[in-house]
Amino acid sequence: MEKDVSVSIRSTSLSERNTTFHENIWSCLCDKTSPLFQGKGLKGSIDELNSLARKHASDSSNIKSDINTLIQSGVKSLSLKLANVSAVIPPTEEGDTLYLQRLADIWFYYHNTTLLFLEAGSFLNDKLIVFVPITKEDLSIRQVGLLTFKNDLIWPIRVRLEELFSKKHEFTNDSRGKLLQMMSILASVTENEFERNYLVEMLDNFKSKNTNY
Repeated sequence: MEKDVSVSIRSTSLSERNTTFHENIWSCLCDKTSPLFQGKGLKGSIDELNSLARKHASDSSNIKSDINTLIQSGVKSLSLKLANVSAVIPPTEEGDTLYLQRLADIWFYYHNTTLLFLEAGSFLNDKLIVFVPITKEDLSIRQVGLLTFKNDLIWPIRVRLEELFSKKHEFTNDSRGKLLQMMSILASVTENEFERNYLVEMLDNFKSKNTNY
């Protein structure tokens, strides 16, 4: 009986060590990739990230959920960054334009750098993570990334954006094109009819008020 208890204790201890080791790998992987959402680049080499990802994938039964959580966490950090911008700009027409320009820059980097990196593979490549589920069906990493951006960053501020998009803005850079791209792409990947129509209407209003000048 004592022997059985001893074996059970050793087994539990080993399981706990394995769980801790697994969590440490994932924590390290997140730490090295999270700066990518902030425009700071990756920590460490691609080979190092590949090695960590392989170790994590071999031991985890929740790899898809883990990656989904990573993307959600990154997008929420972008949402916080935009909220911080909103807190310091003046409530004027110029301030509204600056807010949209910042949103355009956040989107452009996320879509053209962060999302491309995740989509193309790099440390999430080959057979490790091909699909990440966030609904009843499996979606590609690109779809997950776009829908997460829409759900966690754009949709919560939709009322303010609807108001801003109904006004003309004198952009000092190419923000108009970036915002048009953002709304068009996000509307195209949204399956919910109400949300899709809402985004399309916002896009049309923005187009009508902000033609090329």
